[in-house]
Amino acid sequence: MGRGLSRPPFFYGWLIVAVAILAMMAGGGGLNYSFGALMSPMSAELGWSRAQISGAITLAGLMGALSGPWFGRRVDRAGGRYITAVCAVLGGATLLGVSRATELWQLYLLYGVALGLLMPGIGLSATTAVANWFVRKRPQATAIASFGVPLGGLAVLPLTQFLIGALDWRAAWVGLAGVMAILLAIPAALLIRRRPEDVGLLPDGAAFAAGADAQARQATLAASLSKEPRWSARQAMATPAFWLLLASFSLTSMGILAFLTNGQSHFITAGASPGTAAGALSFFAFGTVAARLVWAPAAAKIGSRRAVVMAAGFAGLALFAVAFSRSPAAMYISSAALGAGLGGLTPLQMQIWPDYYGRLSVGVVRGSAGSFQAMVGALGPFVAGGIFDLSGSYSVAFAIFGSANLIAATLAFFARQPAPPLALPSTPGESLAPPGPPAPEGPAQSR
Repeated sequence: MGRGLSRPPFFYGWLIVAVAILAMMAGGGGLNYSFGALMSPMSAELGWSRAQISGAITLAGLMGALSGPWFGRRVDRAGGRYITAVCAVLGGATLLGVSRATELWQLYLLYGVALGLLMPGIGLSATTAVANWFVRKRPQATAIASFGVPLGGLAVLPLTQFLIGALDWRAAWVGLAGVMAILLAIPAALLIRRRPEDVGLLPDGAAFAAGADAQARQATLAASLSKEPRWSARQAMATPAFWLLLASFSLTSMGILAFLTNGQSHFITAGASPGTAAGALSFFAFGTVAARLVWAPAAAKIGSRRAVVMAAGFAGLALFAVAFSRSPAAMYISSAALGAGLGGLTPLQMQIWPDYYGRLSVGVVRGSAGSFQAMVGALGPFVAGGIFDLSGSYSVAFAIFGSANLIAATLAFFARQPAPPLALPSTPGESLAPPGPPAPEGPAQSR
């Protein structure tokens, strides 16, 4: 992308949002929704319990906790263009390996260890780029990017179910591998750029002053970055808000993953037919779509923290309804309500971290927070599966997760935005130097 060329018909940042949609669709929503559908046929053929299979998700969370901080630092310094592309290809290859698993240790090694280490490189890189490309329009941009999660449920889950029915569960894993490696890797390599200033643009598509020469444009770009706070991981961890938000999102993550992986099985054991249970899970996806239309404008008006409190509290009440739903109508309604609550937390998390700690540090801050959050959240499927194996029901587990969400809402309420730290020294040449080859010239340039 050249500098100082004519204004395009659209802002290049929206292409970054499109890649983030694909990343969340392939690496988040698609896998999480599909894992629950794959659990039953894998258990029936291989003789593994639900708790044993869910343990792979827990292990993946632990591995992501180890790699998340490293990926966060790399994304802040160099951007996530090649990180996302390489991790997507390697992730697809790993899922191909899962399709051939015959022993539990193979599932744990491939999905739990290998894919777990790669996942922060897929999700964190693209969503961090969105936070960097938008400031004033960040609520709208993050809300649109987070549509990738429900799209994973609405598009990838039916593909998974079709492949299971037409062929078998192994073919479904092959399909998921193709979605990750092909759908995400190529767009990421072609389109992702670290932040707009790297390619001579301003956040949100803002225009330079009329008649500004090259020197004036460069000064404007430098000023755009200089007003952003810079936090180290240690400085962020020294603030109460970091730990309150981390604890809040960790608790809500348990309920999200537990429902996505065990929700369909819960409705079946509660008396629903497999078709009704799958339909109820689809209503959860529809609920998350509706959530994007509600929580983003709410956050713009009342602030991201208050929106997090409301979304977590609403999700907690919905989890209680899910736990004790017995009729098809109750299952559909409670599942949609849960989607409306939990679905709002995904874009709100993407928004509140850069709101609190600035876009220049969002990678390292989210990488540090996400490591613990992924580890705690990954316990959700394991806890739900373990309670089912002991009691034959998921109701107690989802009631526990409902209580956890109410606690999460309380913690978020007290997470006040911290004051900016003392300035950190900039890396020489870091602020404006492009991290790699320039973006292709064309419709994305700005005046």
